[in-house]
Amino acid sequence: MSVKYLLVEIEKNLQEVFKGYKLVNQRENLASLNIYQYNLPEKQEENDEEHFPYIIIRPTEGSLNQEEETVTTTLIFGISDDGENKQGAADITNMIEKYKNHLANNKFVGTYEVLFPITWELQDEDTHPLYFGGIAVMWKLHNMKQKEAVLI
Repeated sequence: MSVKYLLVEIEKNLQEVFKGYKLVNQRENLASLNIYQYNLPEKQEENDEEHFPYIIIRPTEGSLNQEEETVTTTLIFGISDDGENKQGAADITNMIEKYKNHLANNKFVGTYEVLFPITWELQDEDTHPLYFGGIAVMWKLHNMKQKEAVLI
């Protein structure tokens, strides 16, 4: 198993969990979540904000020993909410709760095992109308023999 395939499985899982989940985008229309691996796509123009609302899946660290390999991923949630009630922090919290609870009840995503604890965090600064939060999840990968498939 590889980190590349782990990210693919997490992306598919997020698409399933958040199917039909909509939030307001920067044009104040309801929009489905965009899911990206590693980073947001490059802006096409200066005010390109089409990527909100989003989740970024990013591997942040890993460990390999004789028995197992683990990889920690960070899921970064970003939304835009220009409402006067500043509901964005609550929306981020709801997204985190939804996925955290999903992982707690379904300890595998594909063949990848969730290792606990799952940690999460909300931003400290007031960046209204943009809101951010994240989840750190450690995964157990099954060891591959060194001569097994090499990914390009």
